[in-house]
This record gives sequence, structure tokens and C-alpha cells, in this order.
Amino acid sequence: MDQEQVERAISFIVDQQAKFASGMQEVTAHINRVVAVQETQAGLITSLGLQLGQLAATVGKLSDKVEKLGDKVDQLAEMQRHTDGRLNIVISQVDDLIRRSGNPH
Repeated sequence: MDQEQVERAISFIVDQQAKFASGMQEVTAHINRVVAVQETQAGLITSLGLQLGQLAATVGKLSDKVEKLGDKVDQLAEMQRHTDGRLNIVISQVDDLIRRSGNPH
């Protein structure tokens, strides 16, 4: 290899190294942007997890209240059956009284 070939080879290597360094800077910039996005997403996921936990707790409380409400409705229905039974007795007694007072015995 003569001096000119060595200089061309060195020039080629230096040029390739410069292109490689430039490419690495671009890759580094892209990686930095990806890392920033991932950090943002990690924060959002953490926040979402906390909110999901709060939602689960709220749904649990709501479920308990609905269950208690169902129990109260069942109690009310049972009380209504007793009231209906008593009312039927009163109606029967009033009906008997009306029939007796309508009979001239």
C-alpha cells in the first residue's frame, strides 16, 4: 500500500467513524425519548393502579350497601305480608259485622 492508499483508507475510516458517531447520537436521542415516554407511562400506570384500587374499594362498599338494602327490602316484604294478613282479618270482621247488622235476627 502506498501513502495515498493509506490516506484514502484512513479518510474512509474517519468518514465511517463520523457517520457511525452521528448515527449513535440519533439512536441515543431516540432512546432518550423512549425512556421519557416510558417514565411518563409508568407514572400513569401507577396512578391508574391507585385509582383502580380506590374504585375497587368503592365498589366493595357499594356492594355491601346493596346487600343491606336487599335485606331491608326482604324485611319490608315480610312486614307487608303480615300487614296484609292483619288487614284481611279486619276486612273479614267488618264484613261479618255488616252482614250481621243487615240481618234482622
